[in-house]
Amino acid sequence: VIPGNHDMAFYNVWRRATQRLGLFRELVTDDPEPFYCDDEIAVLGLNTARVTHLRDGRIRGWQVRRMEERMSTASADAVRVLVTHHPFDLPVDFHHRELVWRGREYLPRVVRCIDVMLAGHMHISFAGPTAVRFKIEGQSAIFVQAGTALSTRRRTECNSFHTIRVSRGEIETEQWLESHGRFEGQKRVKFYKTETGWAPVSPATPSVEV
Repeated sequence: VIPGNHDMAFYNVWRRATQRLGLFRELVTDDPEPFYCDDEIAVLGLNTARVTHLRDGRIRGWQVRRMEERMSTASADAVRVLVTHHPFDLPVDFHHRELVWRGREYLPRVVRCIDVMLAGHMHISFAGPTAVRFKIEGQSAIFVQAGTALSTRRRTECNSFHTIRVSRGEIETEQWLESHGRFEGQKRVKFYKTETGWAPVSPATPSVEV
């Protein structure tokens, strides 16, 4: 669990400056950058919310160094996952201004030690490789954007979420969209680990009801 820009007072400048992430630490967790690691998976959260910016996110050099240090402790076969509120990547029809600030600068270091990047903020549901927007020689990670799962503040999309299935050398994402009070499985994308990083194969689009 990591904080986002709405985990601080939004329009009350005094509360935002003095309280900061106080309520998040009290009610959710006192650790805004948690880390979990076992033989199969390593998951790190980084806090991109800043008291000085209402909406936009920021990433700092010391956070990237922490990511590199912690991920270096994971086993060679572990899938490495980075969780941030503000995204490092988005579909190409989104402007780069929507990405986390300084994310373009740090992305080569991120994809060098991360397999999957999870983010939210934009209220869209999407999964793809970073190699579409960013041409980093020999490197590509998977980015998965979380849609709005349960809120009525859905913007342009219906409620949605992703499931992620992991096996050795293969990661599959599946998009689930709400329709008439039910979530239905939609777009599936399989990614395979190659010499140049993670790359997708042609997606299937079954309709599965639960």
